Amino acid sequence: IDLSDKSTTLIMATKNGMIKRMRPEYLENKEIFQIILLDAEDELIGIKHCDFDCEIVLISNQGQALRLSSNKIRPQGRLSRGVLGMKLEEGFNVIAMGVIPEEKIEISHVITVSASNSVLPGIEQIGVKTLPISEIPLKNRGGLGVRVQKFLKNEDYIEKAWVGAGIGKALTEKQVPIKLPEVDMKRTSSSKKITKKIAYIGS
Repeated sequence: IDLSDKSTTLIMATKNGMIKRMRPEYLENKEIFQIILLDAEDELIGIKHCDFDCEIVLISNQGQALRLSSNKIRPQGRLSRGVLGMKLEEGFNVIAMGVIPEEKIEISHVITVSASNSVLPGIEQIGVKTLPISEIPLKNRGGLGVRVQKFLKNEDYIEKAWVGAGIGKALTEKQVPIKLPEVDMKRTSSSKKITKKIAYIGS
């Protein structure tokens, strides 16, 4: 990520649900420097610029999403831990983060890929769903968020997720495009069956 632009702040999220907004106080005279304190079993899962007022969306592998305004997160310095963004039930983690300018919320989407624990390795993926971010209500930080995909029989968790402006695209391991189902306008609906294993999701 480009650290040269000091007119923005950075938004960071960890797998344990911590979130941090950092002031642009980078050390220009060092190539490597710390930007967040992490607990022993935590790790950074996303870092993005926030130019002005933007919204943050966190997705857990439980199928929950938390959408909040960046102005609810007080900017901190490099050596701080951040604050609790998303509360998680035991055994689940945050797997994706999106930072969306407020003016692009209406054209932004979440893609979730559901999977099963009870099938052979390599064929865990079951379904995929695309949901407009506007269907996810704004919440305060520190909550569980809301359900963005109803699990069907044999669906146990979200294996992959993506948050971004526009309509996301999916690829196989060999970079072959995968046609995704139509956008689903119902937040609590289930996924559509996938035809090929999704390796990558992006804009």
